[in-house]
Amino acid sequence: MEKSQQLKFRMPTEIRISKHNALYQASIQLEELDYTKLYRAYSGIRKSQIEPHVLFKVLVCAYMKGVYSSRKIEELCRENLVFRWLLEDQKTPDHCTIARFRGNRNLQEAFEDLFF
Repeated sequence: MEKSQQLKFRMPTEIRISKHNALYQASIQLEELDYTKLYRAYSGIRKSQIEPHVLFKVLVCAYMKGVYSSRKIEELCRENLVFRWLLEDQKTPDHCTIARFRGNRNLQEAFEDLFF
């Protein structure tokens, strides 16, 4: 058998975000919030594979970038390294999941509570 002459390179898969990045700073602050009401409200609805606090962080960070369309947010989650990092190795949400999450009336009070 012939030996392969192909070079092999290691690819680092860990995503590192600068601590000076605005979305990194926002994520750190959002981690400190109490998500009890959000989880309580979320327990009564159809669940996605993504944790509600992660979806909330993704929404807030997308809004910070001026992105409001659920399809554009889905695109950010697929293509932007910061948003991939925000997802914490969870599956990229599709636009329907994002739209259902932010439009659910049961979660509105929990969202308002998180902002206060």
